[in-house]
Amino acid sequence: MVSFYATGKFIDFCRGPHIPSTKRIQAFKLMNVAGAYWKGQEGNPQLQRIYAVAFFTQKELDAHFAPHRGSQAPRPP
Repeated sequence: MVSFYATGKFIDFCRGPHIPSTKRIQAFKLMNVAGAYWKGQEGNPQLQRIYAVAFFTQKELDAHFAPHRGSQAPRPP
């Protein structure tokens, strides 16, 4: 299922769900960052992709990564 989510003027077409405010995110980890050009053309502005995981508590975040301790964290698709 794909949905539309709006935050101000920004409309996101994705699987979601989104949260009403980032204030609710208490624990997160950046997984990867990547640059890309708008529409894949070098002369266009560069965009930044940020891959992250987020949980409501630090305990949930730690539990998510516990099986991966000592190895490189899994990369996003």
